[in-house]
Amino acid sequence: FNNTIPSVVNKCGLSIQNILKTEKPLHDFELMIHKLEEIGSIYLLNIFKQWNIFLNVNEQYSLSFLQKTLNILPEYNRMFAALINILKNRNFITVENETITVLDSALNESNSLKNNKLEIENYSKSYPEMKHFIRFMITCLDSYSKTLTGEINHMDVIFPNGSAELVENIYKNNSFMDYFNRLVVSTVDAIVKS
Repeated sequence: FNNTIPSVVNKCGLSIQNILKTEKPLHDFELMIHKLEEIGSIYLLNIFKQWNIFLNVNEQYSLSFLQKTLNILPEYNRMFAALINILKNRNFITVENETITVLDSALNESNSLKNNKLEIENYSKSYPEMKHFIRFMITCLDSYSKTLTGEINHMDVIFPNGSAELVENIYKNNSFMDYFNRLVVSTVDAIVKS
């Protein structure tokens, strides 16, 4: 055990504490992300409904049946399973032994895509600092059917025409990422100076 490690950790902690004291706290960040996840999961549910899936309570499918019926490429099976898991975590469906069952909440929560887009617009007005996250999320969600079937490459969705414009503002030029980037820089600076 190196005796300098505790002093480095202490310096990093002090450096972070200084930023936390001087920067505007991000109390709303968790609330905004939670609301974005909620809106996104309802949007995702509506996409499944556009595929004529999850339209009725107690509908049942196997994951493999859906993958085959929707022509999901094998290399996207994990991504498709992750999308199913999002709906499961929001209690729109259950998944037991590869059997997916639609729950009442899928019908109760599901509003039309038009209403969901209106909710997204209202969210954007309430939280303008989230506009880049929203744009990225909607772009990805709108492209899932074509991406999962191989009609378009996932990299072309994220980097249209080779441009990083869609993702660059997720990582910089927004108050949240700038804040966390300052925390990382401060921590690295404290370590280097130790």
